[in-house]
Parts: sequence; structure tokens; C-alpha cells
Amino acid sequence: MNWRALAVVFLGAVVLALAGWQGFNGGAAGAETTRQLRIIKVAASTDHPGGAFGGSVSAGVGPFTVELAPGAATSLPVLRTVGTDTVGIAESLWPPGWSLVGYALVPDPSGTANCPADVDYAGANVIPAGETPYLVCIKNDYSSLGESRHLLLGVVTSSVTHPGSDAVVQLSTGQNVVVLLEKDQSNSAHVEVAIPASMVRVTRVAVPVDWTSDRLAIVADPSGTRTCQLGMQNDYADIPEGAGRYLVCVEATYHPPDAPRSLGLGIDAGSAAHPGGSFEVVVGASTYSVTLPAGQPTSVTTVVTVPPPGTAAVSFRALSSGWRLLGYNLWGTTASASCASVPQVSPAGGTALSLPPGSRPFLLCVHAIYLPLRAYLPFVARDAQ
Repeated sequence: MNWRALAVVFLGAVVLALAGWQGFNGGAAGAETTRQLRIIKVAASTDHPGGAFGGSVSAGVGPFTVELAPGAATSLPVLRTVGTDTVGIAESLWPPGWSLVGYALVPDPSGTANCPADVDYAGANVIPAGETPYLVCIKNDYSSLGESRHLLLGVVTSSVTHPGSDAVVQLSTGQNVVVLLEKDQSNSAHVEVAIPASMVRVTRVAVPVDWTSDRLAIVADPSGTRTCQLGMQNDYADIPEGAGRYLVCVEATYHPPDAPRSLGLGIDAGSAAHPGGSFEVVVGASTYSVTLPAGQPTSVTTVVTVPPPGTAAVSFRALSSGWRLLGYNLWGTTASASCASVPQVSPAGGTALSLPPGSRPFLLCVHAIYLPLRAYLPFVARDAQ
């Protein structure tokens, strides 16, 4: 018998066995690909009749329902298994008399965390990426006044490819309503909230970085069956008082961070009492001239292109005499918008700024004032000191 050959075969089998065991053991020690969410309902007070609450979890997880017993401070948890990417959660269905207060996200590695009582429940509802399990606390308030009505809110986009969005619609009632638009979807699921019968105003719409909120439409929806459409006309400046039902639609656009950025340049004089003037705006290595016609409070917007990654130093100055620069405002809106159509707020000081990275379009409004020579001389003397 060839003992040497037999020994080689035996050693080879041992090496293969050890390699297989180590490979199996290494695979078992790899990173987790799923984690668990515990969803718990929190009542603002125990004076309530209870009820069933519904919502959805993004990333294809789907709907959930939480049952709250009458007079209970919290519900039993509802469990959902999710991946390790960011995950959005939104509650959208409430029993009569209930309204959403907000969310609290608590890391829950051992599955024993409790919903805190000393935090702001109007926070975010997007769970960060990672392997950590989370406790999602959703707080609601109950009112037995019976003077509330329901308002639907949705998001629509023409962007075919996008990572999803969580638009926040702020109402004059103090409610911050989060509407989730799933990845690559053109319409979000509607979020329904209870509002009072008095007039309600949409005070602010916030969208994530690389998104713009291009249009806000408020339309009557008596049957609760309308859906948000691109280019939908705004029928109301505010949500009228009364018992009527309405739909609020946010039209938003995604701007990929590796695409060129559009930058609008405009001059705002705030008055038509001037002879006109010329202004120079330097964007990166390019210089542009913007003209303000005589007797016009704002100029025509000049749209320029900033190549990726979108960052650029911007400075500006008046070329015509008699003009004094007051500052600027940088608006996250369509670059072709007019400085006359944006809110008039106190301008930022200085004559230079830096654009943040990304392709989200901006409108730069340079604020200037024309001073006749007699009024301008004291400013010149003061600036020269």
C-alpha cells in the first residue's frame, strides 16, 4: 500500500472540511439583512373611546393596523420585518374624532424599549438605514367636540426615476402632515387628517434635498375620491371654513445630484422709481450681465447652467451709478421664476455666496435700491471711511 499517497488524500480531506466549516461559520456571522419594527399607538390622554388606526410602511412592506382599547394609554405592539435601508412609516387612517400628533423613533436592539413621554412627537417618521431594530411610537389625540372634518393630502411628480420623498405639509392648526412618495412612483397614497371647521391655511411645504416643491393645489373633494394630477389648478388660496372636504396636492420634482444645475439670476429694486441699471453676476468662472429696465421693479430672469457637482462661488455688483446693493435671497424654486413671485423677506447681507452641491435649481434675487446723486453721496462718504 502506498502510505504516502494515502496520507496526502487524508490531509486534503481535513483541509477541505476545515475550509467548509469556516465558510459556513463566516456566513452565519455576516451582516443581518432584516430587522424588526415594533409599532405602538400612544394616546395623548386616557379620555377616549379607542379605535383602529391604519397606515403603511414603505419599501414594499405594506399596510398595518393598530388597535387601541378604550381608555388605554398605549396599544399592544404590531410587528413588521423590514430591510436595512431607510424605511418610511406613515399613519393615514383614524377613527372619528382622532387626529395625528406625530411620531417618535426609539432604537430597540433588545425589543424592550418603551415609548417616551418627554419627547416631541412631531418628529421624523423615516427610520435610518442600518441593522438596528426600532420602536415606532405614533401619538394621537382625541376630541369629542364633533366639529372636525377630514382633509386629504397627496404628492404627485413627473419624475420617472427617483429615490422617494417625504414631503411635510405644515397647516395653520400646528399639524405637520408627512406624505410619503414611494420610490419611482408618480403618486403617493393620500394621507387623511382631521381639521377644524374654521378656515385652515397651508403655511409651508418642505421637501427633501434634491427635490423642489413646484406647485400647491387646493381643490374641493366632496366625495373624497379625487386624486392628485400634474398641473392641477389651485381653486382656493386657503381651505375654506365649513364642513366641506378638500384635497391638497403637492407637485414635486426630483433633481439627480449628478445633473447640471439651473440657476436663475434676477434684480429686485422693490420700486419702479428708477432710471434702470446694469448689474454683473459672477458664477464660478463665468460672468453674466443682468439688466433692470427703467421703471420696472424687477428684471427678467436670466437662467444659467452650473455643471456638476453644482457648487460655485457667486458674487455680484452694480455696474451703473446711483445703485446700492442691499443683499440677496436664494430661493429653492424653478430657476425661471421671477423675483416678483417669491416672498419678500429680509435679504441676506453681503455681495457673495456659495451654492451647495446638487442639481436642485435656485433663483438668486439681488436686492438693490436706486438713490439719486444727492442722496447717494452720504452713503459713498460713509462707505469710504
